[in-house]
Amino acid sequence: LNHRLPFMGNCFQLSSDVINWLPVLFGVAMFAWSYYAYVIAFCFGLVSTDLERILYAVGFHMCLFMCLWAYVQTIITPIPVVPRYFQLNDTEHHMLNQTADFEAHKGFLEVLGQNRGILTRAADGSVRYCEACRLVKPDRCHHCSSCRKCVPKMDHHCPWFNNCVCFSTYKFFLLTLFYLVVTSVFVVGTTIGYVKHTWLNVGDRFAVTFHLTILVILGVVIPIFIGSFLYFHLMLVCKNETTLEGLRGPIFKNPGDSFNIGCYDNIVEVLGPNQLLWLVPVSTSVGDGTRFPTR
Repeated sequence: LNHRLPFMGNCFQLSSDVINWLPVLFGVAMFAWSYYAYVIAFCFGLVSTDLERILYAVGFHMCLFMCLWAYVQTIITPIPVVPRYFQLNDTEHHMLNQTADFEAHKGFLEVLGQNRGILTRAADGSVRYCEACRLVKPDRCHHCSSCRKCVPKMDHHCPWFNNCVCFSTYKFFLLTLFYLVVTSVFVVGTTIGYVKHTWLNVGDRFAVTFHLTILVILGVVIPIFIGSFLYFHLMLVCKNETTLEGLRGPIFKNPGDSFNIGCYDNIVEVLGPNQLLWLVPVSTSVGDGTRFPTR
């Protein structure tokens, strides 16, 4: 039985990894269906004039391209590796395990944290430490059980991307939400006038009518829900908070410190100093995800 355990563990891990990709595959399928519904069923199935058809198709392709670009970037961008100097060497790890009690443990972690410039502390006042990764956690870093690693400036783990929304992916995540809303508004704005007409004149075009109706319904629902989610995250950006920090604020060694350095500077920290690139899904975030300016 013992020799089977590693094999069973590998099989379980493989099945878990496959399951984790199912939401992403569903998202890809929805993008593919929306392309068919709008371009094939609507533009080439209902729109009568060539000029209108071209304008609608070009506009949709532009919106969808930007949305897919941001979406793919959120999925494929790797989580930054926590720099090695936050990891404990064998001597430090042995000394930490040999501490006699909580106060000694806390005191030794304090020394390790000061040597690494850590500004925040855990709820019990000690420097935050991850036993699984054997490292002193950088500020705003958290261990993700899904990714099985410590993630710099972790916001949350999102199953729709099978990736952590964190320092390296947060801008792409925001832009995915933004372009989803933009694409949905564009779709509703260009198709709403055809909905009533198609239902009054269904005839042999029921399939087209069905696709168009579902497209409009989603085009209304997405801006409401995704738009609200985007607004929530924009408020977090303006305050320089992550979702986790919004639930429980960071505890600083010096109580007067804060990561909130002003709304504009907070936005620049996420989207970058070049405003022309704010809406472009390329990496422009400031810093390395382990050290942040404070007020």
